[in-house]
This record gives sequence, C-alpha cells and structure tokens, in this order.
Amino acid sequence: MIYFDIHTHHQPENPEAAIWNCRFDNRNDLVDATYCSQGLHPWYLPKLGVDAQIKDLYRNIEDFPSIVAIGETGLDKLCDTPWEAQIEAFQAQIAVAHHFEKPLIIHCVKAYNEVINEKRETITAIPWVIHGFRGKPQLAKQLIDEGFYLSYGFRYNEESLHSTPLGRLFLETDESEAPIEQLYQRVAADLQMSTKELNKQVIQNVDKVFFKR
Repeated sequence: MIYFDIHTHHQPENPEAAIWNCRFDNRNDLVDATYCSQGLHPWYLPKLGVDAQIKDLYRNIEDFPSIVAIGETGLDKLCDTPWEAQIEAFQAQIAVAHHFEKPLIIHCVKAYNEVINEKRETITAIPWVIHGFRGKPQLAKQLIDEGFYLSYGFRYNEESLHSTPLGRLFLETDESEAPIEQLYQRVAADLQMSTKELNKQVIQNVDKVFFKR
C-alpha cells in the first residue's frame, strides 16, 4: 500500500508517494524530485524585497513540472522577519499560485486571522492547505468553513482531527524522519477506521488537489 506524504523536508524513499519541499537555493533538488513544492518561507526572506526570488520561482515552475504546489509560504508572528516583508512575499506567492493554478502549502504561526483575510480578499479557486496543523477544534472549524484543507503531522489535536471532514484531510511527515506509515496507522486508530480506508480517502484528496484527477 502506498501512503502519500504531502509535505516532507527529506528526500523521499518513494518519490512517487511524497511531495518534497525543495530548498529554494538548490535547483538540483528540483532535478531529482518527482513531485515537489517550492516557495519563499517567511523565516528565510531576503532583506531587500522579494522580486528577484519571485522571478526565480516563476522560472523554476516553468522549467520543472515536478513542482506541484507553492510553499511553504505564509505568515509567522514569532519569527524575526519584518511583517511587511512577510505580507509582500505571501501576496506575491498567492499570485504565482493563481497564475499557475497550483495549490498553496501554508506555514502559519499566530496569524490565522491574517491568512484567512488574505484568502477572503483573493479571487481564486486554488486550494489553500494549512500544513502541520496543531490548532484547537474551534480554529479547525473556522478554517474548514473558509475552505481550507488541513494537513496533520505527528503532533496534532485529536479533537481537531475528529472535526476535520475526511475530504479536507491530508497527512505529512514535515521534518520528522519517522515513516509516514506510522502516522497513517495512528490517525486511522484515532478515527476508528481502517488504515486502508484512510489511505483511500487521502489519495482521493491528493489526486483532486495536487494533480486535478
């Protein structure tokens, strides 16, 4: 059985079953990847504007069909990057995602209201995926109601997991080196369903959101 991992920072052992978050400064990763995401993370934004990196992102997407999503991108109120720079980079990447009709993989820390407002103000049908979601069920419901997808890693709120419709659910390893199979087994047990049933649903979500199948 193939267990799909929608967000990993490690080169996947099974490249057909993972979206590798490739480093922005290394095009070799893009050459090696089967499926990958790329974006400007709020932690690592340049000090003087993002125009050059946005141009690089456009070029990479055009050159590498392996890029199936834009991210990580997003907003983080706990990092040192100036807020204005984060907003500029996030809005620019929303535009990139809209232009290429690719989903966004979003990093969000203490900035959910702002991310929601950006989504409300953006006229686009692209999917927005909150990666590594750990929030409470009230926040999960708010995000679901606004049309977001939620991706869960090894640390998650069980009540939020239970409140997430299966059609909006993804699973990821992120920075963890643990096998994705362990996460599927744990989540399936929490949801009182078989691993096979969970896997089938996640694959359907992956096909719809990332591959338009």
